Amino acid sequence: MDIPWTFGLLGRVLVSPVMHRWHHVRDGEGVGSNFATAFSVFDQAFGTYYVPRVCDAPLGVHEDVGRNAIEQLVYPFKVMLRVFKPSAQ
Repeated sequence: MDIPWTFGLLGRVLVSPVMHRWHHVRDGEGVGSNFATAFSVFDQAFGTYYVPRVCDAPLGVHEDVGRNAIEQLVYPFKVMLRVFKPSAQ
C-alpha cells in the first residue's frame, strides 16, 4: 500500500511501507536498496538499507509491463520469447 508508515524505531527491525517504496524507485537515489522482505536488519547488515524520508520519487519501470496482474505476470515470458526467438534470415 502507498502509505507513509515508517514504523518508527521498529522500522530498524521490520520492513516498513516507506522502506519498501524506496526499493521500487525508478531512477536516482534509492535505486539498488532495500532488498529484505520482512526484516530490515538484513539490509542494514549488508549496507543496502535506505530510508532517508518518506519516498515521493517516481516508482516502477520504464517499460510498459501491462496494466493488470495477468499482463504483468506474463510480461517476463514475452521478454524471454523476444530474446530467444530465432531471427529471420
